[in-house]
Parts: sequence; C-alpha cells; structure tokens
Amino acid sequence: MCGIVGYIGKRVAIPILVNGLYNLEYRGYDSAGVAVVSDSKIYDVKCPGKVDGLARLAASKLPASNIGIAHTRWATHGVPSVSNAHPHLDCTGTVAVVHNGIIENYYSLRERLVEEGHTFASETDSEVISHLIEEKLKTKASIDAAVLAALGELEGTYGLAILHSGTPGCLVAARNGSPLLIGIGDGQFMVGSDQAALVPYSSEVIHLSDGEIAFISKEGIDLRTLENREVVRQSEQLTLVSDDIRKGNYEHFMQKEIFEQPEALGNVMRGRISTDDDSVKLGGLLNLMPKILSARRIILTGCGTSWHSALYGKYLLERYAKIPVEVEYASEFRYRDPVVDNSDVVVAISQSGETADTLAALRMANAKGATCLAVCNVVGSSIARESKAGIYIHAGPEIGVASTKAFTCQLVALSMLTIAVTRGLNPESEDLKTISAELRKLPGLMSEALQLDPFIREVAEAFYESRNFLYLGRGYNFPVALEGALKLKEISYIHAEGYPAAEMKHGPIALVDSEMPVVFLAPRDETYGKVVGNMEEIKARGGRVIAIVDHDDPRVNKMAEYIIPIPKTIDSLNPVLSVIPLQLLAYHIALLRGCDVDKPRNLAKSVTVE
Repeated sequence: MCGIVGYIGKRVAIPILVNGLYNLEYRGYDSAGVAVVSDSKIYDVKCPGKVDGLARLAASKLPASNIGIAHTRWATHGVPSVSNAHPHLDCTGTVAVVHNGIIENYYSLRERLVEEGHTFASETDSEVISHLIEEKLKTKASIDAAVLAALGELEGTYGLAILHSGTPGCLVAARNGSPLLIGIGDGQFMVGSDQAALVPYSSEVIHLSDGEIAFISKEGIDLRTLENREVVRQSEQLTLVSDDIRKGNYEHFMQKEIFEQPEALGNVMRGRISTDDDSVKLGGLLNLMPKILSARRIILTGCGTSWHSALYGKYLLERYAKIPVEVEYASEFRYRDPVVDNSDVVVAISQSGETADTLAALRMANAKGATCLAVCNVVGSSIARESKAGIYIHAGPEIGVASTKAFTCQLVALSMLTIAVTRGLNPESEDLKTISAELRKLPGLMSEALQLDPFIREVAEAFYESRNFLYLGRGYNFPVALEGALKLKEISYIHAEGYPAAEMKHGPIALVDSEMPVVFLAPRDETYGKVVGNMEEIKARGGRVIAIVDHDDPRVNKMAEYIIPIPKTIDSLNPVLSVIPLQLLAYHIALLRGCDVDKPRNLAKSVTVE
C-alpha cells in the first residue's frame, strides 16, 4: 500500500526519487520522506501530507547525492506525523530504512532493543528494522552480513530499501510478502514497489521473490537468498511507459479509465475469440484445460471489486458449464482452513496481482494441492508468477484507486473462461456462439453507453447531497449492484449498500423514505417482472427511484424519477454495460462533493498488507 523508491547511479538522486514518489501517489499515502548518503553521512527529510511538501523540503535541505531512498506511507502503526514517516534511522544515524508491510514480532523486538539501550523515535513497527541492523553491525563486519542477520529475526511481511552511511556505494533491497522490483537503466539502478516508480529511468526490470535480498552498486546487482545463496535471474523488459501514468486530456485518472474501457475490452478479447467458429483461445490455460474440465468444483476468490467479478463468474459458469462454483472473500478463505484438494481449481482474481489476502489465499490453495489460476492485470506480479496459469486482462495501467476498467475486463475474461470450459464439457452448446458474437459487440456498445455522461451528471446534481443510497439488482446484475455501491462509497464517502432486490424486503426497506435514492438495475431479463415489483414497493414508500434499463416501459417510466437507458445485449453480458452509468454516477457525485476521486481518503490502490 505504501510506496518505495530507491536510486543509485550517475545522476543526482533527489529529483529521481521525488519523481518516483509522484508516480506512486495513486497508491494512497498520508506522509512521505527521503534520505540520501553524502560524505559518508545520512541526510533525511520527512513530512506528513503530500509529496509536493516533501519535494520543497528535499530541494532546500538535502545535499546532492547519487544514492538515496524515498517512501510514501499509509499508516498502520501510529498516526501520520514527521516521526512516524519513513525513512527510519537507527540511534547512530548510520542506517536508514524504508519499509512496506507489517512486522508481526516488532513489539518483542522493540522491547529487547530498548533493554539493549536503543531509543525509538516513532510508534511504528518499521523502526525496529533500522535498530536491529544497528545492533547486528556491532558484531558483523559488513552491512551485507548485518542485514542478512537482522532479516533472519523478522516475522511478517516486508519490502525494504536500506542505506548505510559506512557503505555509501551500496543500496540494499529485500522482499518477503510485499512487492519489490529492481529497475535497470543506463548506468543506474532503481528500486520500486511498483513499475510506476521506475519510469522513465529504467528499461528492464527484475522482480524480487520472497526471501530474496539484493545488494546493488553502480557496477551491478548481487542477488541472494536470506540463506546467502546466490540467485541468478534474467531481467525482463519494462513495459510501462511515461504516457501510461499520465492523465492526458482528462481531468482525473478515474475519468480517463472509465472512457478507456471500450479500448480495454478490445484488448482483453484481441486474438482470443475466433471470428471463424466463435471459439475462445486462452493460450495460458491450454495445458491445464483437462484439469479444469475434470475439476470437482471451481473456487473464485478475490477482494473488493475483484470479489464482485468473482460472483459474476459464478453465475456464468454454473449457468453454462454446469459445474459447481464457490466464491470466497480471500481474507476469509485463507484463514478458515477450507476443505481444498487436488480435485479443485482455484482462480485468484486481482487487478494488481499483489493483493496480500488474495496472494495468501492462492498460496494456501497451492499448498493444499489445488490447481491455481489467476485473472490478473499486471504482468510479472506475484499472483501471476505463483499461479500455474491464468488470463491477463490487458486493461493497461489503472491508476485511479477506484477500479473501473479492470472490473469490466475481469467480467469479459470470466466470460471467455466460461466459453472455454463450457465448450470443453458441452461442445454442441448453441449458447456459446451467441455469447462469443455478443462479446465482440461490447466495445461499440460501451462507447454508446459512455455517451450518457452529460445526463449522468444531471442525475448526480439531483442526488449528491444524499446521505444514503441503495442499489438493487437480481441475477447477473446483483454483483453490479454491489459494485455500484462500492464505487459510490469509495470516492464520495456516501453510505451505500448493494442488495439482491428481493432481499430488500428483509430489512433494508425499513430505511426507505423520501430522502432515499434507490438505484434499480432493471434490464428486460428473466427477473425483470420481479424487479419491477420491487420498484413498486420502493415507490409506495416514497423512495426516489433511479432505473438503469435497456428498453422502454411505461410502468417504469411512471415510477422512476430518472431513467438511464443503456444499449441492449444478452442477459449474461448486461453487467458489462449496466455498470457504466454507476461508475459515472459515483464519479460525478464525488466531484460535486469536492472529493479527490483519484486518491480517496484512507484507501490505497494496491492493498499489500492485511
């Protein structure tokens, strides 16, 4: 969730470090800091708030140096403050550490270090690392040996970048459960918690694996395990470019990503749906397809928006492939000791590929013998690398914290998975041709749906002062109701709940009055009559109805204060279109309320801690 940047090379480090932090702002943070080594001394500045403030401090107070580390912090232990911001120094001021993750045994380590004479300046768990390295340096001859010894005592997760004033030509990086990459450029190296931190100074990248530590000098990278065994790993091309993390002509990243969705859908389908026979070719799953087809059940797991995608996937797979599917919150799945074995297929869904709970759930399922797959957006991410196979959604970088294009691309990826599995189990199914043909139409239909934007702003102006929203849908659109409510609460801070429309009578209807907006997802599908009945119940209690429809109906016109028409597609693909007005509604309401839509409070883009 936090951001790490490190640099060593021939350039002045501070502008590069600060630029890296700017590129990581989308991840969410509450404070920032930077440290450099100059004349065998560590100099650092830190501040709560935005990177802009840190940039001014660093430019005025830090000496020129060609090595340094920087950090944006998202508070876990201790409030946002100068003392709690990273980097953290030891008592002697010779060791500086930036840390992502959580050190689970920090309290016992801190107590021991205090007894040994160390003085702590912060409330964080992270500070114990710098003091522990300081203690090890008393008996170890080098920073390499001291860091290895210190890391051997840590329990928990970490991504680390470390400086030692006594070894000014070395930048240390280590990973255990929190993503970390090394960028390789022309005579320079960078460390980052995200590819965005490495742009534009790196052309290649090395992904650290858990239990690895890198000692980086201007001459090269010495990569080792925590047991001090040498690791040889080839670098990969850095695919991210500067334009990928710029807003272009849009006001916000969220707006840009909403309007990129037609193109993104084309990318996720490109080369995968045959125009000759409407078959789907998922090359990444080819070798494992026999295992998938013989599975006792499929388990879909994820967090937040990805969990909503998983629920949609369950509806599809059970309807067409006739295979049992379970949907699990990754945070619950990983801890409840589920019954999973080699007859199960587990599909981990994550935009970033680094979601801590989803990664842990994947590892647990792997350990129990399940066939583990991934639906993921980020090539080279931990979930992608630790799955046996998977589907990249190719949505492109998603910078806004509230997921938009990744969600719709996940829905399309799960639709293609459904076609592939169903064709393997029931090759004669006529439904598959229809789904394939309608999938290819979606980018054009989505472009039509996005033309609703000016009207959606009018709807937002009518409701942005509301304190509560209710979103109701049935069948395929129940996951969309959940997603619409999540988008609204994430970026506008309005309380919103998504419900199956029928369940509304079992409690939430008590909340309905003349001040309650209720959004109905009401396409003319097999549940349409029931949804209209629910709409009448809300209207009878004074609720303000907003209806998302794909047809004209005089009954709905009479009940709804606002009708939002979307293009018509088949029932199973309607969610890919029906979510568009909900994304736009959340976006415009948040703007009208003066909220930061790209960086909502208390949230982070990539949740890499529990």
